[in-house]
Amino acid sequence: MPLKFTCKQCGKDNYSKYLKPGEEFKCRHCGQTAAVPADAQTTEEMPAWTAPQRESGSSNERADAASAARNRFPMLSSFASIITVLGWILLVLSPVAFLIPVLSESHDLAVALRSGLGALFSALASIAGGQAIRCLIAVEENARGARQHLAEIARLLAHK
Repeated sequence: MPLKFTCKQCGKDNYSKYLKPGEEFKCRHCGQTAAVPADAQTTEEMPAWTAPQRESGSSNERADAASAARNRFPMLSSFASIITVLGWILLVLSPVAFLIPVLSESHDLAVALRSGLGALFSALASIAGGQAIRCLIAVEENARGARQHLAEIARLLAHK
């Protein structure tokens, strides 16, 4: 049966299906950490968006997921940034690779197209590679968060 209790910091109501009196929670309204009061009342209503989170859970980690992933993989994150920036620089300079053969004495349009398109595709591949690395970092972080959620659910089910 869900519990309804008031946050002592902000005075707003919180609801939880899983917390018991005395357990730590993070208020959804003010963000303060407090213990569920002993006088928490059982209730039939349970607004899903107001359920407080366990402070000991992974809610703080989820809030800092991007910075945690960068801290967990600093070299990989830096490498992805460097590859992406180099790709953007090459993309900006790819028209130059097209114009140099056209403006030279040979005026060879085939060479100009080859060098211009080669620079363009290299730039796009570099940008895509950097973004793919960032995507893989995010996938790892999401998998880590899902694993933590499953462990928390298993722990809660074990206590019932």
